[in-house]
Formats: sequence, C-alpha cells, structure tokens
Amino acid sequence: MPRSSALEQIAADTAARWQMLPPSTSVVAAVSGGADSMALLQLLLELAPARRLQVTAAHLNHCLRGPESDRDEQFVTAWCAAAGVDCVTRRADVAGLSRRSGQSLEEAARTLRYDFLYQVAAERGAVLATAHTATDNFETVLFRLARGTGLGGLCGIPPVRSFRWQGYTGRLVRPLIEVSRRQVEDYCQRRQLPYITDSTNLQPVYSRNRLRLQVLPVLRSLNSALEQSFVKTARHLGQDQDYLCAQAEALYRQLAGGPAGPSLDAAGLLAAHPALAARVAARFLKEQDLPAGEAEIQKLLSAAAGTKQQLTANTFLCLQGTQLCLYRPPAPAAPILAQPVAVGKMYSIGQKKLMVCVLSQEKYGAEKKINKKFFINFMDYDKICNALTLRSRQPGDRIHLAGRGVGKTVKKLLNEQKVPSAERCHLPLLADQKGVVCLPGIGIDSRVAVDEKTKNIAAVYYGEDF
Repeated sequence: MPRSSALEQIAADTAARWQMLPPSTSVVAAVSGGADSMALLQLLLELAPARRLQVTAAHLNHCLRGPESDRDEQFVTAWCAAAGVDCVTRRADVAGLSRRSGQSLEEAARTLRYDFLYQVAAERGAVLATAHTATDNFETVLFRLARGTGLGGLCGIPPVRSFRWQGYTGRLVRPLIEVSRRQVEDYCQRRQLPYITDSTNLQPVYSRNRLRLQVLPVLRSLNSALEQSFVKTARHLGQDQDYLCAQAEALYRQLAGGPAGPSLDAAGLLAAHPALAARVAARFLKEQDLPAGEAEIQKLLSAAAGTKQQLTANTFLCLQGTQLCLYRPPAPAAPILAQPVAVGKMYSIGQKKLMVCVLSQEKYGAEKKINKKFFINFMDYDKICNALTLRSRQPGDRIHLAGRGVGKTVKKLLNEQKVPSAERCHLPLLADQKGVVCLPGIGIDSRVAVDEKTKNIAAVYYGEDF
C-alpha cells in the first residue's frame, strides 16, 4: 500500500471537521470518470471497511460529446465492475432541456445531473458525495468576483449542504473541497488510478475554462500555494458569514410576524446595521418563495422607508402602520357571462350578491327610509324594454344617470368613480334591449327612472349581506 498522501490527510481532516461520513453511512459518489471523481471514489472505498461505509457510484451520461460521452460511461461502469462497486448510470437529453427551457447547456447539464444524483441518493437513504476540490472552489469565487458578489459568494462552495428530493432530506458532502487539483493528480499517480480527461476542459470556450487556462496560471506565478492560501481565506470568511447569519436570524425572529400576515417591523429593520438588514430582508423574501437578489432586497428596504414597491406581477411591499407587509391582490374574478335576470333570484358575484325584486308603492316607500348596509337602486319596472340581462361591461356601453346632465360611457363613469382598471370588467351591470339601465351601487339610466306615474318598481339589491 502506498504511503499516505496529502490528499488523504487533508480529506480526512475535512471530513472529520464537518462530520461528513459517520460510521455505517450509505454514500453515493458522483463519478464522471475524471481525476477528481475517481480519486473521491477510491478514497471512499479505502475508508469503507473501517467506517462501514456502503458506497455506490452514480454516473450521468450528458450525451453532449458523442462517442466521448459514451466512452466515459463505459469507463466508469467497467472500473466499478472490476472493483465490485455498485454503479448506477443514466443517459440525459441535456440539449433537449436547453432548447425547451432556454437554459445554457452548462445550466441544463447541471439541472439534470443533480436531479439524477439526488434521486439515487434518496432511493438509498444515502449521503451524496461530490468531488469538488479547492481549485474548483477558487475558480468559482473568481467567477463570482468577475460578476459581482457578496460575502456569501466569496465563501465559495460549502463543504456540506442539505438537499431535498420528493420528501427526502439528505446531505451533500465534499470531502475534497480543501484539496488542490495537483494533489488529486498526485494521489491518482501514487495509486496508479486510471482516469479520463474531458476534452472540452482543454478548450478556452466556456468562461470557467478561460479562468482555468488563462487566469490561474498568472495567479499561480505569484503564489504557487494558491489553493492553500484560498482555503485559509475561505475558512475566515466562512466564520464571519456564519456569525452574521446567526445574528440576522435572531433579528429576523424579533422583527417578523404580525397581525397582517407576512410582515416585518419596519423601524427595527431600518435601525439595523446594513449587513444585518440585508440578510433579514433576504430571509423574509426566501420565506415567501420570492426572489432574493440585490434588487429585491433594495426594494424591500425602500418599502420599509415608506415607498410602495412591486416585487413581481402580483406581489407588492408596503407599509401598514409600523409593519412592512407583503400584499398579494386576490386573483380577479372572471368576467360575468351574460345571463337573463329572474325576479327574486339571488346571483353571486365574487364576494357580493345581487337580486332584483318588484315592489309596490307602499313597499318602495318603506325601503327608501331604511338605512341599509348594501346598495339599493330603484327603477320603473314597466319602462324596462323586454327582459333584463346581467353581464359585465362591454366596449361602447353608455349610461345617462338619472339626475345628471349628460350621458357618458360606462368606462368614463367608472374612471370618475375611481374604480381600479383591473376590477372594471368584473363589475355587474343590468341591461335591457335598448342598453344599460343600472350600474348596481352607482345609479340607473334616466329612461327607467321612477316618477309620479310609476306603478311597479324594480329594486336592485347589491352587497355582501342582505
């Protein structure tokens, strides 16, 4: 057996620090066939007897490189068969998902790869182990720096995180996260461990490849121990991030909640240090399944200062007293389909009801004097031309309100009444053969107005409770 390598020592320390591989654990290793993943698989197999680990390899063929992709799959399955390792493989249509979803090939490949790995781990109740190295981590941070990031982004790839797959909550661990790629290659050489090279990794086509092939060599000329220095930096930044997140969580629990649904104490949020306020804002947004990027966080803080903000097409942030509240307007009701009106029948319109009754002069006089919690409009029943129809507003509808000087379109009238545009097509109106006769709660057309000659009176009741 070759003497212990740097990889084994570093990986053992990392696994112990983060309690990645407790005894009697089932582990699914993501294996592409490259040096990193083959080193991970070999390391797990060497640890298996002492720690009673049950190791499974999982390989996804992305079907992007033709014969080369098939070669990778065949290599992994053959190696696992020779080593007596359970191996699960699947073929994925990455290009198809990319076309359907609009994702880049890289994004689509990542989506399908993790879906596959999560499923394999969940089916076995296993920990999922991936072969990310310190070099991968450093490349990720450089990439984020180039695009702009915060402290969380500078911390890089977490050594351990949780994942969910159809009700199963598992752990994803990265035992090689503090090991450099050079140390991986040294380990493979010492173990005479075969691996394959993805030819696309050698082409400066993708952004990450350009970092790897063009930027890292320059940085390494300044510091040959680049990854080791980064590992120390990531640990320090991670400690700071953990502390700030803990403080933000405590503050969130103080500020969140209230009688108005999802809300935050606005004054408390604005009084907090910006580093904590931003984290509390992000926590609140994520709790509501909303985007929590920099733009959304700034909108939330602006709303806390009193400026109403729109987060999504149907989500708003606004102050209600001292609370910053999340408001989602109810989905508008469907337009009212035209239907004949039967006297005495109750019609439900959203949360309200409408009914038309025919009254005698005596009953009419009594109804006019009673203070109601709902609207009543009165029409001369005998002036209605043929049957009444209940429907929504239509283009060109006009009404000449009784007691008003001129007629106007229903659209203009609703605008004058400050009825929100989104609600106008869902408000009821009554029409006869000649046109609109009543806007319940607003008024009636002058041609059906009650006068001294009226004998039969149509009362239009409209409200939530009558």
